[in-house]
Amino acid sequence: MKAFPTRYYDLHPDEALNYALNRWLPYWNLEETRTLSSQISGYDDWVPVMLDAANKARPAGEGEATAFYFRAAEFFMSWSDDRRHKSYEAYLDNFYKANASIPHTRHQVPYDEGAMPATLLGAETPARGTLVIHGGFDSSMEEFFHMADALRRDGYDVILFDGPGQGGALAGHGLTMPHDWERPVAAVLDHFKIECCALIGISLGGYLALRAAAFEPRISGVIQCDVMEDFRECMLARLPNRMQKIVNRLCEWQARTLVNGLFSLAARREPFTRWALEHAYNVSGAPDAYALLSWMENFNTRTFSHLVTQPVLTMAGTEDHLVPFHQLNRQVEHLKRASSVTARVFSRQEQAHNHCQVGNLGCLIDELRAWLALHYAPVQRSNSAA
Repeated sequence: MKAFPTRYYDLHPDEALNYALNRWLPYWNLEETRTLSSQISGYDDWVPVMLDAANKARPAGEGEATAFYFRAAEFFMSWSDDRRHKSYEAYLDNFYKANASIPHTRHQVPYDEGAMPATLLGAETPARGTLVIHGGFDSSMEEFFHMADALRRDGYDVILFDGPGQGGALAGHGLTMPHDWERPVAAVLDHFKIECCALIGISLGGYLALRAAAFEPRISGVIQCDVMEDFRECMLARLPNRMQKIVNRLCEWQARTLVNGLFSLAARREPFTRWALEHAYNVSGAPDAYALLSWMENFNTRTFSHLVTQPVLTMAGTEDHLVPFHQLNRQVEHLKRASSVTARVFSRQEQAHNHCQVGNLGCLIDELRAWLALHYAPVQRSNSAA
């Protein structure tokens, strides 16, 4: 079983790049990662450094390291970069070759005019139940494969999938992300003939999973890893307070040109904002910043949390650099009808204090195991031949 780091390291002075290095550190050597980091003075250095690392690791037979060097390179590439598709394909090819010994089957789930990639990791013993796991704004399902394998070893059938706007559903089929996530979840459950499952959503998936649970009766428990009560607030939180107020007022006035101008200025000044906007345009299908903010307004849990009746586990890191911590308390207050609500806060002492517990994923997996044992009853086995 995969061994995960138990520490969030200071690997780079830029907050977002430091997080990215910690995010993929489980697949790399720590000292090699420090060496790579020393070659990255800014965002322009990231892609060539990671591609060079991938091309050196591949002939050495370092399959999973190679995969995530390609993934890291692709992550910060412009969507107009001709190397993007090849890097993504190299990521998948090296990843699945490296993990061929772990029992799994790969599927394509029909959805709208395309398909969603899915991977089933079946329990070796009679299953304790079915878990469905998906990501959020910028993830691919392969990043959760070893989490799924740990849960498979505990006796669960685990289904990973890339929904619209994610991973292969976006890269391979051009599917953009809807706010009504119950639709892609229903397609996955139909494909695998699942009548009951627990749903785990990671990052923006915290919103997506809770949304699906509010409207899909086959979901019998839901886990937000982490809380995502208001996605638009998370996006604007990276702006200075004064600019946040200006943007909100301009949106109220429907001043599209001015909103777009402000975000263009922010993108020129801040590389991470530039990346986030370009990525968000592709995930959402929005043509500009004004339309993007309108799209994001749908991604809040206030309007449907009262419909959630299942047990809920919602989590937060005390120093999450992407999600304001106060969203945890707000989310708990919204869940008026849930059969139970467990709120778990991860601290710096646990080294799981940042977004999605990067730094100590083992601590997160232990929490999932404990909650599932208490709140998720055994159900029928999934049909892996679907």
